[in-house]
Amino acid sequence: MGSQNFAIVVVAVFAALIAYLQWVTAHQKVVVDLFDRRRKAFELVEDALRPVFRDGEVSAEALSKLFAAKSECRFLFGNDVNNYLDLIHQDYAWLSAFNNSVIDASPKRSELIDEKYERLNRIIAFYTKGAPLFLEYLRLDMKMRYFWPFPAKKVIRDPQREEKSDGLRQRFRRWRKQMLKKSPEKETP
Repeated sequence: MGSQNFAIVVVAVFAALIAYLQWVTAHQKVVVDLFDRRRKAFELVEDALRPVFRDGEVSAEALSKLFAAKSECRFLFGNDVNNYLDLIHQDYAWLSAFNNSVIDASPKRSELIDEKYERLNRIIAFYTKGAPLFLEYLRLDMKMRYFWPFPAKKVIRDPQREEKSDGLRQRFRRWRKQMLKKSPEKETP
C-alpha cells in the first residue's frame, strides 16, 4: 500500500507541475498579446500624425485617423496617454476648422497664425512629449514568481498597477524593513 500511495503523490505533483507550467505559458501569451495590441495602437497614432508632420495642415482624413486611433487607445493605455490624445485631438479640430483660407480672411489674422503655430508645435512635439507616455506601456512585463526555481529578472513596473493602493505585501515589506532597522545588533565578545 505504501508504494501505491507514493505513486499517487508523484503523479499528483507531476500533474500540478504541468498545470502550473500551462498557467505560466498562458500568462506570457496574455502579456505578449497586450503588448502587440498596444504597439498597433501606437502605430495608428503615428499614422494619424504623419500627414500633419508632412503638410502642416489637418485634413478630414487625418482627423478621422486620429479619432480611430484615439478610440483604439482608450482601454489599452492609462489616463496620461488618453489625456494627451484628447489634447492632440483638440489641436487637430482647431487646425481643421481654421485652415489657411479661414485665417487669411479673418481680421485677427496675426493672432490666428500665432495660435496655429502653437498648436502645430504641440503636435510636432509628439516624439519628445507624447511618445515617452506611450513607451511606459510598451514593455513586455513578465514577472517571475517567488516559487519559480530560476533567478528572477528585473521587473518593469506597470504605471496602471502603481495607481492602486499598497497591497499587503508592500506594507509587510515596509514594516519588516522598519523592524530590522530598529533591532539592535548583538555584540559578540
